[in-house]
Amino acid sequence: MEKIVESFKKKALCSFLFTLNLQKINIDTALTTTTTTYDEEEEEEITTNTHTIKQLLRSKLRTSPNVRSNQMNQFLTNTDWKKSKFGSFFKTWTPITLTSTLEISWSEEEGGGEVVDTYMISSILAPPGLQSQCNASQFRAQNLLPIVRLSAHIHRSSSGPFLLSRGRVFVGGFDTGVRTGLPFDVSGPFFTNELDGGLLLREGDDDNVRKVHPNIRGRAMKASSSSNIPSKPPVKLCDVNSEAITVAVNILIPELLMELRDPMQFLYSRDAHLIYKYWPRYSNVMDSFKPFVTKTLYEKLGARKMYVAKPCESRRSETRLRETPAGANHTRVEAIV
Repeated sequence: MEKIVESFKKKALCSFLFTLNLQKINIDTALTTTTTTYDEEEEEEITTNTHTIKQLLRSKLRTSPNVRSNQMNQFLTNTDWKKSKFGSFFKTWTPITLTSTLEISWSEEEGGGEVVDTYMISSILAPPGLQSQCNASQFRAQNLLPIVRLSAHIHRSSSGPFLLSRGRVFVGGFDTGVRTGLPFDVSGPFFTNELDGGLLLREGDDDNVRKVHPNIRGRAMKASSSSNIPSKPPVKLCDVNSEAITVAVNILIPELLMELRDPMQFLYSRDAHLIYKYWPRYSNVMDSFKPFVTKTLYEKLGARKMYVAKPCESRRSETRLRETPAGANHTRVEAIV
């Protein structure tokens, strides 16, 4: 039980990152203390149970909820990216990007000191490939939104180091348990395997589901009898996932690292070189995600003015920055919104 509670405590904090209305998460445990006394008059033992509530976690969003919701509503209420039957003939679409910070405060023991964690989040709405996929007719009922977000843990108020993320993948604001190995958390319109929870990245990743439910994905929509236009094949779910990961890697990682440099140098750690903690090292990437971390990412990073190497370190840093992949108790939980 203790392991389950500890796991939930860790996941509770990251639940603030990509949700819209979540403001507080409190976790308590119910403890029962049993005492036995002897009643000499009655000549019998009396057992008394005392129940107490022990605080395990108090956490809340320090960033103004209005600020967070206003930022996200820029994306959620925007429908310009959607193409009507004739929309593409009258207007063009430019993807919207936004970078913001988020502060989460938390404490464990009652009366313990408060810790504040700061995250930087970069978001993009409807980049071209993902925009086209989410406009497919098969997703209209689901209202699939082409929003990809990338988060980096950049500061902790308490002394001592903190561990960077191992690349958590979020769907609908909540952790799927999938890890990329990158030092960033990512949220997007991802589809997961209904049986094992894995991310669908290539054809065959859901074969185990199809064996149990052969018609789970449906079939291509037929063209209406009044139309001579042939129906398009359905968009594969693995293609949507792959495109969202590609956007996160090739667009949002360079964007986030650029936005991160000055705060790291002048506001938080006061050491610009710590930006290299967030370098997307290919060797750390999980095998299933390595095909997405290509030389395109490193070429884009190389074109940005984000490096802080001193003149005497330039050769060593240049080699490093050109790194490319080889071969290419009872527990009560209270959530307040």
